[in-house]
Amino acid sequence: MTSAAPLPIVIIGAGQRVAQFYLPLLLGPLAERFQVLGLISRGESRVADLARTHELRWSLSLEDARIWGARGAVVAVSPDQNHQLAAQLLDLQLPGLLETPLALSLPDSAGIESLLSSSGLPFQIAEQNTRHLPALLWRELVTRGVIGELRAVTSDGAGYRYHATAVARRLFGSRAGKVATGQRVFTKIDLGRGVSQEPLYSGTIRVDGDGLFHLRASEIFYFESPGWIPGGWQLLGDEGAVHWNERSRPVVVTNNQAYPFEWQHNSAGRLTGLRVEGIEGLEVVAALPGEELTDDQQAVARCLLDWHSAMEGVSTPTAWSPDDAHRDLVWVASIERSAQLGGAPIALEAAGIKSAANR
Repeated sequence: MTSAAPLPIVIIGAGQRVAQFYLPLLLGPLAERFQVLGLISRGESRVADLARTHELRWSLSLEDARIWGARGAVVAVSPDQNHQLAAQLLDLQLPGLLETPLALSLPDSAGIESLLSSSGLPFQIAEQNTRHLPALLWRELVTRGVIGELRAVTSDGAGYRYHATAVARRLFGSRAGKVATGQRVFTKIDLGRGVSQEPLYSGTIRVDGDGLFHLRASEIFYFESPGWIPGGWQLLGDEGAVHWNERSRPVVVTNNQAYPFEWQHNSAGRLTGLRVEGIEGLEVVAALPGEELTDDQQAVARCLLDWHSAMEGVSTPTAWSPDDAHRDLVWVASIERSAQLGGAPIALEAAGIKSAANR
C-alpha cells in the first residue's frame, strides 16, 4: 500500500550512481511514491550540473534537507563517506537508504551499525545483489527444497567482496557463519591504480548445519578478451544443484534432469521476471514489471520500494538492514584476514559478530 502523497526525500550525492539509477527511477516510474526535493553534495560543479539537468534545487549543506521538509534521504556517496553521512542523518533524525558498504573498516561498520539499529529509525541498505532476479529465484529454490538441504555455495569470481557474501548469507538464511579461512596470491597486472602488486583472494566460510561458502574474489581482474573470465555461481544441495553462468545457459539440476532458467518479457520486450522452465510455479516477478529497465535497475527499484515500505512501517522479505550489511563485511573481511595470516582460521564472532543469528 502506498501513501496518499509521495514521500518527500533528498538525494545525497551527485555521482554516476545517482545519475544512472536513482534519478531516472525516482523521477520516472517511482515518481508517485517519492518526491525528490533536491540534491545535496559536497562538490558544487557536479551537483549544480546534475540539478540543472533535472530541474531540481541543490545545496552543499545537509541542514537544508530539514529546511526543505525531507522525511528521508537516499545516500550515494563515496564508500569512505558512508558511515559519516549515516551519523549525520542520525543527528537530524532523518532515516536513510544507504549505499554499500556500511563502512570500509570493521570497527567503523560495527560502530555505525549499533547506532543505526538502536535508533529505531527505518534505515536500510541498498544491497542490490540480493535483489537481482537470479538471486531471488535461487532463494525460492532453496526455500522450497527443490535441491534439498543447501550444502555449498560458490561465487567463482561472480560477486565483488561484500556483495558476494550478501548473496551467500541470503541463501543460507538463518544458518550462521562460524569460521573463515583464506589464501591469497599476488599478481603484477597493471590496473592503473599505482599498485605494484594486486592481491587475489580465495577462501571459505564454514556455516552452521554442515554448509560451506567458497569465494574467489577476482572482480578487479576482469578483461573481455583475453584475460580473467568470471565463472559464475554454483549452489549444491542434497538433491540437486544450480549452475549460473552468463556464458552458458544457467540450469537447475534435480532428479537427474536439467531445467533451464528463462527470462520473462512482455510483448514490448521489457523485463517482467525470471522462471524455471519445466517446474510449475517457480518464478519471481520484477519490482516494476513491464518498465523499460534492466535487471540492475529493477534491483535498485526494489531497494527503493523496500525502504518506502519500511518508512510506512511495513516489513518486506527482501529488505536489507544495517546489521545485514555489517555481517556481509565481516564475512569477506574475515576471509581476507585469514589470508593475511597464512590461512589461519578466523572465528566470525571474534571478528565482529556478537550474535550467532543471521537473517
